[in-house]
Amino acid sequence: FHTTAKLVPQPKGKLGTEYISPSQLKQIAGRAGRMASKYEQGLVTAWQEMDLAYVRAVMQHDVPAMKTAGILPSAEQVLELSRYLDQQCEVDEKSEKIASYDGEVGDDENIELLRLLRLFVNESQMSKKYHLCFTQAMLRIARLLDTLPLTLGEKYHLMHAPLGRSEEE
Repeated sequence: FHTTAKLVPQPKGKLGTEYISPSQLKQIAGRAGRMASKYEQGLVTAWQEMDLAYVRAVMQHDVPAMKTAGILPSAEQVLELSRYLDQQCEVDEKSEKIASYDGEVGDDENIELLRLLRLFVNESQMSKKYHLCFTQAMLRIARLLDTLPLTLGEKYHLMHAPLGRSEEE
Protein backbone atom coordinates (compact mmCIF):
# COMPACT_ATOMS: atom_id res chain seq x y z
CA PHE A 1 0.00 0.00 0.00
CA HIS A 2 1.23 3.45 -0.79
CA THR A 3 -1.25 4.62 1.82
CA THR A 4 -4.15 3.16 3.78
CA ALA A 5 -5.86 6.54 4.05
CA LYS A 6 -8.53 7.96 1.78
CA LEU A 7 -9.94 11.44 1.33
CA VAL A 8 -13.42 12.00 2.75
CA PRO A 9 -15.67 15.05 2.49
CA GLN A 10 -15.99 17.15 5.63
CA PRO A 11 -18.48 19.89 6.46
CA LYS A 12 -18.23 23.13 4.49
CA GLY A 13 -16.62 21.45 1.48
CA LYS A 14 -13.34 20.59 3.19
CA LEU A 15 -11.54 17.28 2.81
CA GLY A 16 -10.26 15.08 5.57
CA THR A 17 -8.69 11.63 5.68
CA GLU A 18 -9.60 8.34 7.28
CA TYR A 19 -8.34 4.79 7.04
CA ILE A 20 -9.88 2.59 4.39
CA SER A 21 -12.26 0.10 5.96
CA PRO A 22 -11.02 -3.34 7.00
CA SER A 23 -13.16 -4.95 4.30
CA GLN A 24 -11.68 -2.63 1.64
CA LEU A 25 -8.17 -3.34 2.86
CA LYS A 26 -8.75 -7.11 2.79
CA GLN A 27 -10.26 -6.94 -0.67
CA ILE A 28 -7.25 -5.02 -2.02
CA ALA A 29 -4.74 -7.17 -0.14
CA GLY A 30 -6.46 -10.32 -1.37
CA ARG A 31 -5.55 -9.39 -4.92
CA ALA A 32 -2.01 -8.25 -4.14
CA GLY A 33 0.65 -10.19 -5.96
CA ARG A 34 -1.87 -12.48 -7.64
CA MET A 35 -3.44 -10.38 -10.35
CA ALA A 36 -2.63 -11.95 -13.70
CA SER A 37 -0.10 -14.29 -12.12
CA LYS A 38 0.21 -18.03 -11.56
CA TYR A 39 0.51 -17.62 -7.78
CA GLU A 40 -2.38 -18.53 -5.50
CA GLN A 41 -1.01 -16.51 -2.59
CA GLY A 42 0.14 -12.94 -2.66
CA LEU A 43 2.06 -10.76 -0.28
CA VAL A 44 1.13 -7.30 0.86
CA THR A 45 3.14 -4.56 2.52
CA ALA A 46 2.97 -0.83 3.05
CA TRP A 47 5.26 2.09 2.26
CA GLN A 48 4.99 3.76 5.67
CA GLU A 49 5.40 2.04 9.05
CA MET A 50 2.11 3.52 10.31
CA ASP A 51 0.24 2.03 7.35
CA LEU A 52 2.01 -1.31 7.78
CA ALA A 53 0.89 -1.43 11.42
CA TYR A 54 -2.71 -0.86 10.29
CA VAL A 55 -2.41 -3.54 7.58
CA ARG A 56 -1.04 -6.05 10.10
CA ALA A 57 -3.75 -5.26 12.64
CA VAL A 58 -6.54 -5.63 10.08
CA MET A 59 -5.14 -8.84 8.59
CA GLN A 60 -5.06 -10.52 12.02
CA HIS A 61 -8.82 -10.29 12.43
CA ASP A 62 -11.80 -11.53 10.49
CA VAL A 63 -14.08 -8.93 9.02
CA PRO A 64 -17.58 -9.30 10.47
CA ALA A 65 -19.99 -11.00 8.11
CA MET A 66 -22.41 -8.71 6.35
CA LYS A 67 -26.01 -9.03 7.51
CA THR A 68 -27.44 -8.04 4.13
CA ALA A 69 -26.09 -7.51 0.64
CA GLY A 70 -26.71 -4.20 -1.07
CA ILE A 71 -28.13 -4.23 -4.58
CA LEU A 72 -29.23 -1.69 -7.18
CA PRO A 73 -31.49 -2.16 -10.16
CA SER A 74 -29.70 -2.32 -13.48
CA ALA A 75 -30.32 0.29 -16.14
CA GLU A 76 -32.27 -2.38 -18.03
CA GLN A 77 -34.61 -2.90 -15.05
CA VAL A 78 -35.29 0.83 -14.72
CA LEU A 79 -35.93 1.07 -18.47
CA GLU A 80 -38.21 -1.96 -18.27
CA LEU A 81 -40.20 -0.31 -15.47
CA SER A 82 -40.63 2.78 -17.65
CA ARG A 83 -41.73 0.64 -20.63
CA TYR A 84 -44.13 -1.31 -18.41
CA LEU A 85 -45.72 1.90 -17.17
CA ASP A 86 -46.00 3.12 -20.78
CA GLN A 87 -47.83 -0.08 -21.76
CA GLN A 88 -50.08 -0.26 -18.70
CA CYS A 89 -51.07 3.37 -18.37
CA GLU A 90 -52.03 6.29 -20.51
CA VAL A 91 -49.30 8.96 -20.52
CA ASP A 92 -51.18 11.12 -18.00
CA GLU A 93 -51.75 8.13 -15.69
CA LYS A 94 -48.06 7.23 -15.89
CA SER A 95 -47.02 10.76 -14.96
CA GLU A 96 -49.50 10.79 -12.07
CA LYS A 97 -48.38 7.36 -10.81
CA ILE A 98 -44.71 8.31 -10.95
CA ALA A 99 -45.30 11.76 -9.49
CA SER A 100 -47.28 10.36 -6.58
CA TYR A 101 -44.12 8.73 -5.28
CA ASP A 102 -42.36 11.99 -4.50
CA GLY A 103 -45.26 14.21 -3.54
CA GLU A 104 -44.63 16.76 -6.29
CA VAL A 105 -47.50 16.16 -8.69
CA GLY A 106 -47.29 18.57 -11.60
CA ASP A 107 -43.89 19.92 -10.53
CA ASP A 108 -40.89 19.38 -12.83
CA GLU A 109 -42.75 17.30 -15.42
CA ASN A 110 -39.53 16.10 -17.03
CA ILE A 111 -38.16 14.57 -13.83
CA GLU A 112 -38.55 10.95 -14.84
CA LEU A 113 -35.45 9.19 -13.52
CA LEU A 114 -35.85 10.45 -9.97
CA ARG A 115 -39.50 9.49 -9.84
CA LEU A 116 -38.87 6.09 -11.43
CA LEU A 117 -36.18 5.39 -8.84
CA ARG A 118 -38.53 6.35 -6.02
CA LEU A 119 -41.24 4.16 -7.50
CA PHE A 120 -38.74 1.31 -7.81
CA VAL A 121 -37.69 1.71 -4.16
CA ASN A 122 -41.26 1.85 -2.90
CA GLU A 123 -42.48 -1.11 -4.96
CA SER A 124 -39.43 -3.38 -4.61
CA GLN A 125 -39.79 -6.57 -2.64
CA MET A 126 -36.80 -8.67 -1.73
CA SER A 127 -35.74 -11.23 0.82
CA LYS A 128 -34.28 -10.13 4.13
CA LYS A 129 -30.82 -10.99 2.76
CA TYR A 130 -30.77 -7.85 0.57
CA HIS A 131 -31.28 -4.10 0.77
CA LEU A 132 -31.39 -1.37 -1.89
CA CYS A 133 -28.32 0.88 -2.03
CA PHE A 134 -29.78 4.15 -3.24
CA THR A 135 -28.21 7.08 -1.46
CA GLN A 136 -29.51 10.61 -1.08
CA ALA A 137 -26.56 11.77 -3.22
CA MET A 138 -27.64 9.48 -6.06
CA LEU A 139 -31.19 10.82 -5.88
CA ARG A 140 -29.93 14.43 -5.91
CA ILE A 141 -27.81 13.63 -8.97
CA ALA A 142 -30.82 11.98 -10.65
CA ARG A 143 -32.82 15.18 -10.08
CA LEU A 144 -30.05 17.23 -11.75
CA LEU A 145 -29.72 14.80 -14.65
CA ASP A 146 -33.45 14.94 -15.30
CA THR A 147 -33.01 18.55 -16.40
CA LEU A 148 -30.68 17.49 -19.23
CA PRO A 149 -31.74 16.30 -22.69
CA LEU A 150 -30.46 12.74 -22.20
CA THR A 151 -32.08 9.34 -22.55
CA LEU A 152 -33.25 7.59 -19.41
CA GLY A 153 -30.44 5.03 -19.80
CA GLU A 154 -27.79 7.73 -20.15
CA LYS A 155 -29.08 9.49 -17.04
CA TYR A 156 -29.03 6.24 -15.07
CA HIS A 157 -25.43 5.47 -16.04
CA LEU A 158 -24.25 9.02 -15.30
CA MET A 159 -25.96 8.89 -11.90
CA HIS A 160 -23.38 6.26 -10.89
CA ALA A 161 -20.35 8.40 -11.79
CA PRO A 162 -18.29 9.19 -8.69
CA LEU A 163 -18.57 12.81 -7.56
CA GLY A 164 -17.19 14.65 -4.58
CA ARG A 165 -19.63 16.59 -2.45
CA SER A 166 -18.50 19.94 -3.89
CA GLU A 167 -18.93 18.59 -7.44
CA GLU A 168 -22.52 17.56 -6.65
CA GLU A 169 -23.40 21.14 -5.74
